[in-house]
Amino acid sequence: MSANLDLNSISLIIQRLEEASYDYNKLKEDRNLGAAFHASGRALDLIQTVLRPIETLLQNGGALSKKSRGFLDDCDEKSKVIKSVFNDIAQKPPRSRPYKYKAVMQQLNEGMGVGTSMVQTMEDVCDLAEDNILGGPMEEDIKRLREIIDELSEMEPTLANRQADAFNAWDNAKQFNSLGGNQSNNAGPGNQFNSTSFHATVHFNQLPNQESPNEPET
Repeated sequence: MSANLDLNSISLIIQRLEEASYDYNKLKEDRNLGAAFHASGRALDLIQTVLRPIETLLQNGGALSKKSRGFLDDCDEKSKVIKSVFNDIAQKPPRSRPYKYKAVMQQLNEGMGVGTSMVQTMEDVCDLAEDNILGGPMEEDIKRLREIIDELSEMEPTLANRQADAFNAWDNAKQFNSLGGNQSNNAGPGNQFNSTSFHATVHFNQLPNQESPNEPET
């Protein structure tokens, strides 16, 4: 890959991250997308900050080593994923975003969500900067990126890979949910409490001696 191709590649990466950051600004108040998603979104600007001196290096006639080109190729592919995820979700109304996020990540085979792509991208960007003797001037930014990598790596899986904590049913469907233990289902009339006996008056969501509005007259 020539220096011109390297420059074109890194410029495209920065452009994609800028677009992803623009879309994330539309999503940053949405609490339903998970902590890892938001940590990833907040890191977008910092990644660009670290990449820009490398872009300047190439604009001034510098060249990347074979090792750095490998990092750049990886960043190029991951930046496409990142841009696509943020853009696709930003186009959806708030109620649809969590479902769209899950669907997008399943299509991309990124089971751990956008955080996985972000971690890999940040690792490549740090290595790229350090390999091009930019570690000194960019030391604080690189340090912060590595801290974010650690934070994301320790976070629970993001929404795309997390067991849903809500259950839904539509139309006339019957739905039985159990998060563990035994479950007995009775969809018809008759005894609704399997293997259970009550030896005193039991009130369900009703105070004692309070007549139910639907209780038939005797």
